[in-house]
Amino acid sequence: MDPAVDTIKCTYKLGDSLDKSPHIHEPFRPIQKKIFDDVLDAIGNTPMVKINKVGVDQGIECELLAKC
Repeated sequence: MDPAVDTIKCTYKLGDSLDKSPHIHEPFRPIQKKIFDDVLDAIGNTPMVKINKVGVDQGIECELLAKC
């Protein structure tokens, strides 16, 4: 890849109509909880979730968390 040839500059300028923007604009959705009970509660976000069975099966006594 040759950056001099293959680079495309963004033409969007702050204040331009969002209709003309090549970017995805989504409204901010705050996350209500920091740690979810299972992964189904976390769809659409990237929170921490509890790993319920793996830790118990492996004898881990602390709370096991994962980042989706």
